[in-house]
Amino acid sequence: MSGAGVICGEEAVEAHPERSSAMKVRLTAANFIFLLSMTVIITACAGPKIRAIDLIGEDFRFLPETIRVNEGDTVQINFSNPDVVPHLIDLPAFNQHIALLPGGAFTLEFVADKPGSFQFVCSVPGHEEAGMVGIFVVDPKP
Repeated sequence: MSGAGVICGEEAVEAHPERSSAMKVRLTAANFIFLLSMTVIITACAGPKIRAIDLIGEDFRFLPETIRVNEGDTVQINFSNPDVVPHLIDLPAFNQHIALLPGGAFTLEFVADKPGSFQFVCSVPGHEEAGMVGIFVVDPKP
C-alpha cells in the first residue's frame, strides 16, 4: 500500500512501520479535516429543506387541520379533493390560491418566509362557515 493516496488511522502504521506515531496522528488529523470539510460542502449543497404535506379537503374540513413547518422551509402542499363538490383553497398570507374540481389534485410550492399562525380556508360560499378552515403554523428560526 505504499502508493496509496489516502492513508487512514491504523493503515499508516501497517503500511509504513518506520513512521513515528506523530506521523500517524498527523495523517489522522488531516483525514479528519478532509472529512469535516466534505461534510460542510455536502451540507451547503443540500439546499433548503423541503417539507412535503398531503392535505385532503372533504366533508367540509381539511385533513390535517393544522400544518406546521419551520421558517425558511420550502413547503410543498399536495392537495387532493376526493369530494363531489369543488373547493377553493386560500392561504392569503403566502399569496396561495387553488381551485380544485371534484376528484382533482394539485401541488403548491412556496417558501415559508415569515413566522406566525395563518388561517387557510375554502372560499366556496358556505364552506368556511361549515368549518372548512385550517391553520398554517410557521415556527421561527431557532
